[in-house]
Amino acid sequence: MGDEIIAGLVTATPVAPLRFAPSGHRRSLQSSPDTKAWLGGSVFWAAASSVTATAKRKLMANITAQAAGDWAGRNRTRILIWWLPQCAVIAGLVVDVPVRTAIWSAALAWMGTACLLNARRCGRTHCRFTGPFYLATVIPVLALGLGIVSYGIESWVVLGVFILVGGKLIWWASERAWGKFS
Repeated sequence: MGDEIIAGLVTATPVAPLRFAPSGHRRSLQSSPDTKAWLGGSVFWAAASSVTATAKRKLMANITAQAAGDWAGRNRTRILIWWLPQCAVIAGLVVDVPVRTAIWSAALAWMGTACLLNARRCGRTHCRFTGPFYLATVIPVLALGLGIVSYGIESWVVLGVFILVGGKLIWWASERAWGKFS
């Protein structure tokens, strides 16, 4: 996670304690003379100046490797894995219920599986949450499609909005709270 104190930097002498503070849409470490980083009930002091050039290079290499493996970070894969299935969900509103059920189930299973694989591949934060969300939303789609519950086209529209807006909201909230990679 981007919020950790870099391994090996905790010193015995207190110099410029670090604290967690919001910065933009991610959390970052900021130095402050009057605050301490409380981790698991213990106080850790770390000197920002003790970060060696080697540690900085290793940290940057790790961040670069995560970004390089991120499917959501590339336009081509983002279009194929997420945008096309989302368009299929919207287009599925104009077809018959059995076809809609098949389209939506396939699209949600595709997006959910891709999110889980991407989370494992690069550690993208929102994928850890949107993957299970998309897979879980297959259940109400099947319930509507198989006639277990039946409320008409309005229920499909509401479910579609819930799925699409819910996925975006989970993406925004999780990356705002825990950063892009965790």
